[in-house]
Amino acid sequence: MIKKILKGYYNFIRNYLGFISKEEKIVYDYRYKICLKCKYLTKTYFCKLCSCYVPAKVAVYYDIDKDGNSINGCPKKYW
Repeated sequence: MIKKILKGYYNFIRNYLGFISKEEKIVYDYRYKICLKCKYLTKTYFCKLCSCYVPAKVAVYYDIDKDGNSINGCPKKYW
C-alpha cells in the first residue's frame, strides 16, 4: 500500500510538470473529473472515505475488475 501511495505522489508530480504520457494523462483527467464532482471530496482535495489525497490517488495504476472498475481505487467504484 505504501508503494502505491508513493507512486501516486510521484505520478502527480510528473503530471504537474507535464512528464506523463498521453495515455496516462487521459486516465488521470478522467478519474480526476469524476472525483471533482464527488460529494466525498473535501475542499482540500482529500477523499472523506479513504482519506487519500485525490490528485495523487487518481495517478496510480490499479488492476481492473470484471466490471471495469479499479480494484482498491475509488472506494465507491466510480472509476
